[in-house]
Amino acid sequence: MFAILFKVYIYMRGKSIKVSTLEKMLKSSYAKDRPKTIDSYTLDEELSVPEVAVYYDSNRKAKVIHRGTEGTIKDWLNNVQYAVGNYTKTDRFRISKEVQNKAEAKYGKENVDTIGHSQGAIGARLLGNDTANVIELNPAYLGEKHLANQQTIRSSRDPVSILKMFSKSGNDIIIPAKTYNPLVEHSIDILKRLSQDQVIGRGLKFRYRIKRA
Repeated sequence: MFAILFKVYIYMRGKSIKVSTLEKMLKSSYAKDRPKTIDSYTLDEELSVPEVAVYYDSNRKAKVIHRGTEGTIKDWLNNVQYAVGNYTKTDRFRISKEVQNKAEAKYGKENVDTIGHSQGAIGARLLGNDTANVIELNPAYLGEKHLANQQTIRSSRDPVSILKMFSKSGNDIIIPAKTYNPLVEHSIDILKRLSQDQVIGRGLKFRYRIKRA
C-alpha cells in the first residue's frame, strides 16, 4: 500500500486594526512624507511607493494601504478606466499589484491586511482576496461581488460608494452622514465618528487548504 501524505495549512483570520490606527494609515497613504511609525507599526521603506504604503509590526503582521485618487489628470483617468472596465490595464494597477505581491511574499498572505480608500479600494479588492482582511473606506464601487474577507466602511451619503447601498453584507459599517457635502462625507475623517478603539476586520475564522505532499 502507498501512503498519501497531505499538508494542511490553517490560516486564522481575525479582527486586526483599531479605527484610530486605520485613519492614520489611510492618511499616510496620501502623504508625501509618510510617518516612519504609526502606533506599533513601522513603515516598510523598501516596499512603499507613492501609490501604496506598507507598514508592519514586531509580529511581522503587515498592512498594505492603497492610496485613493490624487488630484492629477492621470489619476482621474484611472477612474475613467475603472468605469469602462479597463482598470487592470492601467499603470496604477500594475504598480499596486507589484507592491502587493512583494508584501505577500515578504510577510505571508495570511499576515497581510489589504486596505484602500476610494480608488484605492479597487486595488484592495482586486489584489487582496487571499490576504487576511480587505478593509475599504468609501470605496469606488460598480457592483462587484463582495469578497469573503472584505469589510466595507462608508458614509450613508458618500457619492462614490453609493451603489454599495444595494449590495450590503452583514459586516458592513454604515456611518450616518452629518452633512450634505460630498467631499466631507467621502473623506477619511468620517472615521472620527466611530469609537476610536473599535477594532475592524472579520471575526476569527479558519481556512483549510489541503495539498498533496
